Amino acid sequence: MESLELRAGQAPPPVLPSKTLFTPWANDLQQFFEQFKCASPLFPRFKAGAICVSNNATFFDALRILIYNRLLSAPVLDATSNAIIGMFSMRAVLNLIVNNFTEAQLSTMKEANFEAALNERALGTKKLSELQNLGNLDPVYLVSTDDSLRRALEIMVQTKTHRVVVVDEKEVPLALVTQSRLVALLGTMMDRIPSADKTIEELRLGFKKVFYVPQDVTTLTAFRYMKDQDVNGIAVVDKESGKLVGNLSIHDLKLLGYSYDYWSLLALPVMDYLQKVPEVAESLNLRTHFKSLTETVVVRPSDTFSAVISKLYMYRIHRVYIVDEKSMPIGVISLHDVLLHIWELFFSEAAQ
Repeated sequence: MESLELRAGQAPPPVLPSKTLFTPWANDLQQFFEQFKCASPLFPRFKAGAICVSNNATFFDALRILIYNRLLSAPVLDATSNAIIGMFSMRAVLNLIVNNFTEAQLSTMKEANFEAALNERALGTKKLSELQNLGNLDPVYLVSTDDSLRRALEIMVQTKTHRVVVVDEKEVPLALVTQSRLVALLGTMMDRIPSADKTIEELRLGFKKVFYVPQDVTTLTAFRYMKDQDVNGIAVVDKESGKLVGNLSIHDLKLLGYSYDYWSLLALPVMDYLQKVPEVAESLNLRTHFKSLTETVVVRPSDTFSAVISKLYMYRIHRVYIVDEKSMPIGVISLHDVLLHIWELFFSEAAQ
């Protein structure tokens, strides 16, 4: 496996348990997924009094909860049953922003006129129950404390969701099983993956259409394109050469959750946005949470599957681009692609 180093300012990957924890499954990754429970303390748990949002809350109140608590998403609970019914996220916010604002309006956006603009469009007073009916809440997928990781993996593969929520018998949320954490766990058990040393070219992994935008389009236009293509990330390429120069991800919206003022960044050309976000983050003492967005992590067709997993885990990213000898993007491998490969390797009909 190739040696990987953290970039300057890069947050370290999450600390994972010792490999000895997985000794019972030393030679059998399939058995690990079938027997290890979703209720394991390995997965992020909701703290007591976790921040949730009622479906009776308005869009404006829910947005304030995200921004003032510095969150990307929050569970939405039914006001009557208290059961989790969806996730209110910055992606839902973005969908409403791109459908209701122009670059010119966003370029001068401040908190006061942002709130006025929301209310003028009747967005501020819409309840989350209405947004749910309009399809603007993220779907939520539940597993029980008795479910195995195989069940969580199956849901992720079938639905392409990034997370499943572990609930108790009353459907009260307890924990999250995420794509990122599963891929990180795979990184501790690489020797149990039969295809770990095969190249991505041999596996034909990730060789698919790459959605991209030129570096001079506005960030709002790029996010609109991302929404229209129903993807969570797009490549940014040089307008003249077509070479890969950056990556824009739905997760790059984190900074927008810290203040209304930063919505104005969406009016910038996308390359300026990718360069500006780390600068602003540093001014807020958040530099370690925002790696350089113009340093895109790539692999080549000759790299191994284990190298892909290592880069996804080490850099805490959701995709790596496959580039040719001219740095042209020829494919992309996402967390979902990795988990789909594991599913097909161990649990598909062909594997049985």
